[in-house]
Parts: sequence; structure tokens; C-alpha cells
Amino acid sequence: MASSNTVNTADMQVIRYSALIFGVAYGFLHNRTLHKEAADQGLQNKLHKREELIAEAKRQFAANKAAKQEEKNVITDPSSDKFDLEAAIKHWAGEKA
Repeated sequence: MASSNTVNTADMQVIRYSALIFGVAYGFLHNRTLHKEAADQGLQNKLHKREELIAEAKRQFAANKAAKQEEKNVITDPSSDKFDLEAAIKHWAGEKA
């Protein structure tokens, strides 16, 4: 009976160490997967932020371009039929500022 008990103890130790090794390997692989997913998510966040910044810059550029186009449409010749004194004064005041 003593030899049977010894075999069972040896089998239990093999099972315990196998479980320990399996757990460590699983933890390592799971940790690596989590870190890779976090890095991918960080990259996606950076790309999304960059796209938002580019879109915002395009909107501001279009607004600036429209404002400059309006300034160019101001008629500053007093002899013209379409001359607007108020618009011309605003245009000249904007250039000096």
C-alpha cells in the first residue's frame, strides 16, 4: 500500500506542475494578446484623431478662403454703380487692423 500511495503522490505532483506550466503559458499568451490589442487600439485612436484634425483644418481653410473671397468682391471704386460705402469702409478697416 505504501508504493501505491507513492505513485499517487508522484502522479499528483506531475498533474500540479503540468497545471502550473499550463497556467503560466496561458497567462503569458493572454498578456501578449491584451498588449497587442491595446497597441492596435492606440494606433486607431491616433489615426482617428489625425483624420479629425485634417477635417477641421479643411473646414477652417474653406472658411478663410470664403472670407478672403468676400473681401475681394468688395467694390472700392466710388464711380461704380455697385459701390457700397459701408462695405468699403469695413474692408479698409479690416486691412488696417
